[in-house]
Amino acid sequence: MRRASVFRKLKQNQAAKSDADEAITLEPQNSSFYRIRGNWAREDGRFSDALDDFNVAVDLEPELAIYHFCRGLVFKEMKDYNQAIFNLDRAIEIEPTHAEYYCSRGRLHR
Repeated sequence: MRRASVFRKLKQNQAAKSDADEAITLEPQNSSFYRIRGNWAREDGRFSDALDDFNVAVDLEPELAIYHFCRGLVFKEMKDYNQAIFNLDRAIEIEPTHAEYYCSRGRLHR
């Protein structure tokens, strides 16, 4: 996954995705790999792919607020505001002292 991150920084997105896919094949239980690849997919506007990755990350480690938060951001981009707020609510429930979660949720309500 480190090499994938280097490729991403070099704007070689296809090589980054290929390496990330390989890393996930080698370590399919590593939830952080799904979060990284999901964030890249979201940045690239591939919201369905991003949602798939964040769903796996949440399934693997549902107690990590950041995964619910990231999934909420994807739903926001997809204009599914109810699901976005639901996921941000869950992130806040897990980690109630994280200000960014509240700010993001507030913007959605606005």
